[in-house]
Amino acid sequence: MPVVVLEPSCAAVFRSDAAELPGSDQARFSRTLQRAVVFMDEHAREDISVADIAAAACVSTRAVQLAFRRYLGITPLSYLRQVRLEQAHRELLAAHPAQGTVSRIAADWQFTSLSRFTALYRATYGFLPSHALQHGTAGGGVGRLPDQPAPRAAASPPGSTHDLGNR
Repeated sequence: MPVVVLEPSCAAVFRSDAAELPGSDQARFSRTLQRAVVFMDEHAREDISVADIAAAACVSTRAVQLAFRRYLGITPLSYLRQVRLEQAHRELLAAHPAQGTVSRIAADWQFTSLSRFTALYRATYGFLPSHALQHGTAGGGVGRLPDQPAPRAAASPPGSTHDLGNR
């Protein structure tokens, strides 16, 4: 059986006296969530799994799932999908219609089904991604279609590098 050597930051998570420390459960989940969010923000374009997120957060997959459920009320992959959707939205608004396509931008952010991406995009932003591409800032628009609602707020942990809204 191979020996796994943990980085010092990961080894601290597995202290034998952690259960005895006051407030350690909340602090542990908070640190777990922060490490997971930073990893997802930095690797959102890549094909990552819950196991990858957990490894980056130095905990088990179950621990990262519990942290997300407890503090954000969603799964890690739901959060990752929100991060990717927000980034795709920004890219659609900034892209020039003659140079970017909705399908390329969606694929760049790991959305493999264009129809599901379009449905999720429309449910979140209130208009089609193709309209964002045509009317975004690079297409001569102002970045948001007139008479369209602002994006729905989603969960965003404290210290997140992007703003998905407040909870």
